[in-house]
Formats: sequence, structure tokens, C-alpha cells
Amino acid sequence: MRYFNKIYPVFFGILLIFLMGCKKNDHPDPSHVIPISRGIALTRKFRDSLFGNLTKGNTRIIVPLAESFDKASLEALLNQDSCQGMRIYLGMDGKNTLHFILVGTGPQNNDLVPPRRDYQKHILSVAGSKTGKDILLENGQPCPPGCDPRSPLD
Repeated sequence: MRYFNKIYPVFFGILLIFLMGCKKNDHPDPSHVIPISRGIALTRKFRDSLFGNLTKGNTRIIVPLAESFDKASLEALLNQDSCQGMRIYLGMDGKNTLHFILVGTGPQNNDLVPPRRDYQKHILSVAGSKTGKDILLENGQPCPPGCDPRSPLD
């Protein structure tokens, strides 16, 4: 877990820079906005320190520089009823590759997913549904190979 604690600040810096390039709300929360120089410093530190892979015991964890998500997917996530923000979880697939899981958050900073006690029942009732409820994003375009060679963050 301590390995992932090193990744969180870097990832959020990368995500913030990405979102700064998208159309912005007229009044972004100033505590989330950072200058490009800070984003460059954070991504450089990550690239120089942790990029590629980490090991925990005998397990090799493959770590991308970034993942990108298309605008329509992000809008679908953020346009859910009562969505006030987004939380990003780190996950790992069967090949030990790190992935970012994006979930909308509500007014009390709660994940917009069914409660644990209702999870199995909910999955059975909406299996495969993409109706705008309980949207999670994953399967972002990993970098590499999907990097922007012109970006100072890469």
C-alpha cells in the first residue's frame, strides 16, 4: 500500500493538468488548480522514481505514466444525478497492470455506487446497463503507448 501512496499525488497532478485542458467550469475550486510547472515537476519525479514497474514481494506491478479518458465518458460520469465530483481508485488486473477507476461522488463525498449490502442485488438488476446510473470508468488509454510526445508532462 505504501507504494500506491507514492503514486496518488502524482496521478492527481496528471489528471488535473489533463482536466485543465478541457472546458472548465466558470469557477473551479482554486485548491485543485496547479501551475503547469508543478504538474511537470510531479510527473518528472514519478517518471524518474517509479515509472515502469514496482515490486511488492515477488509480485511485479506494471505502472503506466498515465491513462486518458474521452470527454464523452467523463461527461457521462460527471453528469449523473447528484454528482458533485470524482474519486479515482487504483486497481490492478490479472496481469498486475495498474488501472485507474473513476467514480462520481455525491454531496457528502460519497461514491455514486450502490451500498455494499445492495451490491449483488443491484448487479443482477442492471447487468450491462449504461443508462447513466452508477457509471464507473476504466479502460483508459494507457501511456505508453498512447502518450503525447509533445507534452511536457510526458
